[in-house]
Amino acid sequence: MLVMIARSEEACRLLGVEGVLVDQADITLLEDPLDYVAYGIAAAVHETEKESAAGQATMLSTLVAELRMCNLLAAHVDQHDLIERVMRHHGEMQG
Repeated sequence: MLVMIARSEEACRLLGVEGVLVDQADITLLEDPLDYVAYGIAAAVHETEKESAAGQATMLSTLVAELRMCNLLAAHVDQHDLIERVMRHHGEMQG
C-alpha cells in the first residue's frame, strides 16, 4: 500500500509530502536507499505495535517521501525486497 501511495501524485499532494525530508533525511540514505526506507518502515511498525508507544510515531508523509527518494536514487524499488528488509529489521527490533 505504501508503494502505491508513493506512486500517486494526488496522494502525495494530499499528504503534503513535498519538503517533508528537508530536515529529516541524513547521509545514510545514500549508502543503501532501500535499506534506509525498510528500516524506517520497520521502526514505524514497531512503534505502533508497542502498547505504550511513548515515542513520536513516524508520519506517513515521511515514509512516503523516503520511499519516493529511494525510487529516485535506485531508479526502481523492488517491493518484495523492500518487504523482506522490513521484516528482517522488524524481527531485529523485536529482539
